Amino acid sequence: MYVQALENFPGVRIDPDHQKIYFDLSHFYEELPSFFEKAEDPQTFRLTKEFSLVYHQFLERDLSHYPAIRGQMISPISLGLKIVDENQKPIIYHDEVREVLFDLSKRK
Repeated sequence: MYVQALENFPGVRIDPDHQKIYFDLSHFYEELPSFFEKAEDPQTFRLTKEFSLVYHQFLERDLSHYPAIRGQMISPISLGLKIVDENQKPIIYHDEVREVLFDLSKRK
């Protein structure tokens, strides 16, 4: 769930082989301008098959017999407390990172 929520987030490196997510504050600041340039494109916030396989399998099912379907993504609070920077500090405690994290979560 963390991976699908953080795909395309500045400063994040996803290592599928080791099932790890890394965050580097200096990379965050380097990648932030590029992230803002792409922020108007809805594709930046899509859930890709690479990191959201189960979600896409779910969408392929015939759900027509259900009157409604409820979905939920991880909260930005949980996400921000679980993912830490290179000093093991949760990213939610960085003011600038928190603001971008909340925006990304809303758009996802």
